[in-house]
Amino acid sequence: MYSTFSANFDTTIDASRERSATPSVPRPKRNQVARACDWCRLNRVRCDDKQPCQNCQNRGGTCSNTKPQEATSLPAANREMQRLRNKVKDLQDQIEKLKDRAEIQAQTGFATPPLSDAAHSSFDFAELTNTTEGWQGVQQTGQIHYGPLSSSYFVSRITRHLSEALNEPLENSKLEACMARFHYTAPTHQPSRWDASPASQADQNPDGNEEAEDLTRSQEEHFLNLLWQSFHCVYPILSEREFQQHYESLWSGSTPDGISTRKPSALVDVLLAVCMQYSSTFFVSGDNQQEESDAGWQAKNANLASRTYYQRAQRLLQSELENPTIMVVQSHIYSIVYLYNTSLLNTAHINLGATLRIAHALRLHIRPLDGTSPEQQELQRRIWWTLYRIDSQLSMTLGRPPLIQLSHVSCGLPGDDREHARLSGTVLFSNHEDISWLSFHVQCTKLTFLIQGVQTALHRKCSQLLNGDKSKDIYDDRPLLENLAEFLEREMTAIHNWVQNVPQSLCNPRKGAGDPFSTNRDALNLSPYSPLWLQRQRLLLELHYHHLVISTLRPFIRFPPVSSSVTPRTDGHNITCLNHAMAITSILNQVLSETDLLRGWSPIFQYQWDAILCTLGFVLANAVCPPTPSARKSLQTAVRTLDLVSDHFLAAKNAAQVVREVSCQADRLIANVQQGLTRRQAPRASQTLSTRSQNSMPPLNQSSFVTPGQPGIQSNSLKRALPPTTQEMSSHQPMPNFEARMHLMDMMPIGSLPELSPSLGTTESLSGVMPMVTSADMVTGTEAQWLHASAMILDSWTTNS
Repeated sequence: MYSTFSANFDTTIDASRERSATPSVPRPKRNQVARACDWCRLNRVRCDDKQPCQNCQNRGGTCSNTKPQEATSLPAANREMQRLRNKVKDLQDQIEKLKDRAEIQAQTGFATPPLSDAAHSSFDFAELTNTTEGWQGVQQTGQIHYGPLSSSYFVSRITRHLSEALNEPLENSKLEACMARFHYTAPTHQPSRWDASPASQADQNPDGNEEAEDLTRSQEEHFLNLLWQSFHCVYPILSEREFQQHYESLWSGSTPDGISTRKPSALVDVLLAVCMQYSSTFFVSGDNQQEESDAGWQAKNANLASRTYYQRAQRLLQSELENPTIMVVQSHIYSIVYLYNTSLLNTAHINLGATLRIAHALRLHIRPLDGTSPEQQELQRRIWWTLYRIDSQLSMTLGRPPLIQLSHVSCGLPGDDREHARLSGTVLFSNHEDISWLSFHVQCTKLTFLIQGVQTALHRKCSQLLNGDKSKDIYDDRPLLENLAEFLEREMTAIHNWVQNVPQSLCNPRKGAGDPFSTNRDALNLSPYSPLWLQRQRLLLELHYHHLVISTLRPFIRFPPVSSSVTPRTDGHNITCLNHAMAITSILNQVLSETDLLRGWSPIFQYQWDAILCTLGFVLANAVCPPTPSARKSLQTAVRTLDLVSDHFLAAKNAAQVVREVSCQADRLIANVQQGLTRRQAPRASQTLSTRSQNSMPPLNQSSFVTPGQPGIQSNSLKRALPPTTQEMSSHQPMPNFEARMHLMDMMPIGSLPELSPSLGTTESLSGVMPMVTSADMVTGTEAQWLHASAMILDSWTTNS
């Protein structure tokens, strides 16, 4: 017995020593559960609070903890009801946060582009050293940056192409000089017979800025009345009722001598500056010597007065930066409008950055607070989305990243129905039930949102394909350019959907069967019975659409095109871009010739100038192409359009002269192309012509006359004059290549093409230099004859939008 006890005792001691030698892992603490699941309770094992519990999860069975708990008592039912109420409240808060974003996506059917980086749960300092470069645009050290989608970048490409093709130095480029000539210069005061006293005009502030002369109340109201039918319908950031109350309060006091004076107000001053700038385009006389006419002096004085009021408004705004109000934001927005109309785009863009910071300080980018009146909520929404429109417009024009990141915005789009129009305080009636005067702002915001998303996606795709290789040019890699064109074709679907969803009352009707927003260049049916504000909104919306599409498709025009590469999608974008450019020219020429709807409206010059650049670029890149004759005619129409507005836009007068000069260079370039083809193909062409003449000789017994009853028989003279048909060529000789079929260039004088120089003058003069082509020539002639035919025959090639 003792030996047995001794053995068991030793074993127990050894086991205890072994357990003490190895550290024991503490078991995880089990979460207590009030009621075990059915399986754990049936098998008498411990359960946990997981759903499903760990035991049921390990065995792969169904756990009763996942089923909704049934209330077995009144307190349990109350707890369950309170839990459901809290859950519903949380879901409602989430829906309220996403409501504004979902609203704009539901209207457009286009997801918000990821303009900002995705949020990360942890910081990665490697991102701070990420210098991957994509599509950067013009590379000029020390110069102002313009992105690859800007018109300045496109001008540099045209300039480089002309310099290389004509073997001229880059400094002699007329387009670069034209862009420099557009820079605004501050007007200087010149005395006129309207000046009260020359000595008073010389009084200036210490900082060199001329002091604005106070106007009477009736004079100010004369200018402010221009606001409500023009700028207010495009930038709806004012409440007409509140502004009238504010304006009345400014005239409440009077001086001791009984003269009523207005209290200082930055908003009123900047509105007067914009309206004076707008009204200066109306002081135009019929005298050719306008510089010496009374109307010319009045226009200059109005411009000078607008500048002085703008400067006084800026001095007042500087003192209100620390405690800004909604009125300060409104003043800054119209300051940006003034700068944009003066072509100070960089200054306007910089001023916009400060305006957005003030808007952020006033939480305009966030959903309005509860308790705010419906009128103020809609006003804040209209102000914020007007800032978004201006930011997108300036950023896309200059080719720079947008300042507003939509991932930080929770302010919804403003309403545009009749109830929201009533809340705006502006009464503008129309007979159309589907729109109000606010519909233009909403539709323009949606279009801008879509175009900006497409351009952002295109830029990101291009950077992805370049893969950080900044020395690589996309125009040297045809497969890469075609890949981008295919990508853009898919993205543009959202733009086409927007066109289909524009309210019919906001569309410009066409004469005949033309569709709105199309590029078939049908004449507009301008109804004089529609309100003035509605007619202007229709025109500006369609022009804005064509202009944004131009800026998106313009990068696909390449210099020079390579005929051996097959790039159908890139070529399709080129023609589509040209069609939209010619549509802008056609609309502006008709409207400015027949009406005064857009007289004095500065953005139309930017639209026409970009359309000219696209048309000119297409002509230079495609000297021999079916749409080229129509493009050359459109350039002549664009020059006449610039002449129509040159009496009140000095930049338009300069641009018209530059286009004429550059067109002469284009004529030289196209003539060089034709001469090169003629010299290279003349020997082969003469040999080909003699062979074709021998093969196309009819039998001797064939009649030399064509009877009316035999339309299929041709005379020998006509048959010898025409090239052989496809059947004849297949039976005698193989089909020649494209270069061999250009032999008729030798028989056609270089001056037979319509010149772009100003010597032609009108479109009717083209008929004297265009070769006459019969119907038989159009059917069986060569490509050279067909390409030089009238542009009217080629219009069907360029009507695809």
